[in-house]
Amino acid sequence: MSDTEYWFFLPDVLPVALHALPPASVDGAEPALRLVAQGRLRYLDSNAVPPLRVNAFDADSVVRVYAIGYGPAPGAGDPVHDRDGQPMVLASTALLGGGDGPLLRHLSAAP
Repeated sequence: MSDTEYWFFLPDVLPVALHALPPASVDGAEPALRLVAQGRLRYLDSNAVPPLRVNAFDADSVVRVYAIGYGPAPGAGDPVHDRDGQPMVLASTALLGGGDGPLLRHLSAAP
């Protein structure tokens, strides 16, 4: 297994993280951000139920924050629906816990 770093534009991550906070329901024990792989795509989403959507009337339009260099190709079709394969959660991290303080506090301090 190799180590890979993924970089995200933090101002885009904060709304996804905030959507998972109480009183929202979550899939799991506590609000979390998840790193997901789907084909060549790598993105963050949250475990909020229901998920934050780009279009409230389209169940497939879940808001995703793509890692820099791992998003849809510029100008390629419909990035909401054109994805390869099934999503696979690679990692998950709690928003309100952590050894270095709550992750949410670090995200909200981003410029």
